[in-house]
Amino acid sequence: MADTDKNATVIDGSVDSDANVAGRIVSVVKQAGLYGVETYEKSLERSFGFQKKIAGITGVKPYGSLVETQEKVVMGVSGAATNVLRGVLS
Repeated sequence: MADTDKNATVIDGSVDSDANVAGRIVSVVKQAGLYGVETYEKSLERSFGFQKKIAGITGVKPYGSLVETQEKVVMGVSGAATNVLRGVLS
């Protein structure tokens, strides 16, 4: 009878350990996802910053206006999507 209790304790401990490992894996994946979202946002900001510099250098006003409009649209849609992702990953 003592062996049965010992085996049950080992199995219960193993299940708890597996749950801890799974929880840690989920936590790490969420952190990686949040890092990916932040990296994506920064790359968009830098890309539009570069495009604005090019527009300023060329001095072509319609190009500058196009870049600003594109930035507003893309950042608006992207902002909505990244907010949803942050909610899911938090």
